[in-house]
Amino acid sequence: MIELEDLCGLPILFDPETYELRSARPGWELPEPGIRTLDEMRPVLMDPTCDGPEIVYWMYRDICLPEDSHLRREYGLRYDISVFRGDMFGPEYFKTAGHYHPYIHWKYPLSWPEVYEVLYGEAIYVLQYVDDIYKDPYYVEVKDFVVIHAKPGRQVVMPPNYGHVTINPNPGRPLVMANWVCDWFRSYYKSVEEARGYCYYRVRGEKSEPKWVPNPMYKQPLPTIREAKAVDVEELGLVEGQPMYRRCAGNPRLFEWVCRPQDHLDKIWAQLDLQQ
Repeated sequence: MIELEDLCGLPILFDPETYELRSARPGWELPEPGIRTLDEMRPVLMDPTCDGPEIVYWMYRDICLPEDSHLRREYGLRYDISVFRGDMFGPEYFKTAGHYHPYIHWKYPLSWPEVYEVLYGEAIYVLQYVDDIYKDPYYVEVKDFVVIHAKPGRQVVMPPNYGHVTINPNPGRPLVMANWVCDWFRSYYKSVEEARGYCYYRVRGEKSEPKWVPNPMYKQPLPTIREAKAVDVEELGLVEGQPMYRRCAGNPRLFEWVCRPQDHLDKIWAQLDLQQ
């Protein structure tokens, strides 16, 4: 069992053989995880007929210590942890289904952001910005496609109006990550499924080197892939190696930007150092 408390700020153990999370605090238990199965993932895969394990990843939603239960009730902040297998979808690296967030309000043409934190393994976070999240792949225009690599202890913001996918770049190693997200909306998946994923796939090439290949379902010209580096922004409560659960529980107002991004856009974008 691997102790995650130093990076997540909670007394949690991880078993990389069974992919199970357990509480290390007597009397406190984790919620039962939801699962994402291979069959549920097939609509967004490059090869929807590929073989693979039945369960792709586990989602432990609304994790909190009893003394922190007010974070969701009073501030709308929900903390989750997801566990991903180290495996492949045929030639494609393991990933999440991918989704968009809806607009907060018609007065604010912004969607809710989200913030992730790698606890074990490594992650590639993919951001995709389109002209209309409800368009089908024949008409939708992808305006931006950004890639961020992250190692344990690194937090990465998913900014407003960008859909996102998480990729596990290490087929032989699990990925565990946490997130803070506002609990006032539901994510939108339909257009991603219609397009069979985002506009580029991360695949293993002929010599086992990873590469990006275009998704032929998208008919409009695709943007150049941009890379970004996530950096510390103290004003958002995000400092590498300092667990964002502990920081939010100690000062919930530090994370109010998760539910009110319109007041913090400059700081949110400052967290991503975009490479031109």
